[in-house]
Amino acid sequence: MEAFVICAFEFKHEKNQDFRNAYAALAKLGLKRDLVSETGQRFLLPTGIAAGELKSSSESKLREDLCVQAKKAFDAFGVEAEIFITVCGKWAWGYL
Repeated sequence: MEAFVICAFEFKHEKNQDFRNAYAALAKLGLKRDLVSETGQRFLLPTGIAAGELKSSSESKLREDLCVQAKKAFDAFGVEAEIFITVCGKWAWGYL
């Protein structure tokens, strides 16, 4: 099953390097700051959001695994953040 995943995060006390670290860590999980539409147009997501299309046997398992992995990644570079992850089996997105 393919799912669309969005990870939104907000730091409590961030530095510019924290954003670079967060985007790099999330990219390793398959979530990126830029999306490519069906027509091939590339969009840069707003600050604090990464997304991607991932494969998994279960949406809830994927969500739980990503929550654990994202928390570990953010803890590894020593930042305090609120992290919100959503996983959708059927989706459509738009960017304005």
